[in-house]
Amino acid sequence: MKTVLSVENLALLRGSAAILDGINWRVKAGEHWAIVGPNGCGKTSLLRTLTGYLSATRGELHLLGEKYGEADWRDLRLHVGLVTSALQASIPPAEVT
Repeated sequence: MKTVLSVENLALLRGSAAILDGINWRVKAGEHWAIVGPNGCGKTSLLRTLTGYLSATRGELHLLGEKYGEADWRDLRLHVGLVTSALQASIPPAEVT
């Protein structure tokens, strides 16, 4: 089965705080995943890093066969579905129905 997402030793540091550390994950074609956890555990930071809105401090990230930092993530995002309430803050109030 084709690998859609590959994350190896991913870390996201902000100052001395480790937001994410040592994340390893593979998503194969046809798989569906949910990221769950308490507030403040790093779910949104992980999703923002996976979609290229935050840059990882360390690690490798491959999406749809392309390596982060070597491909245009704006083009890749057109092929990724993401469902999160965190997106609500980025939608202008006039566009919310």
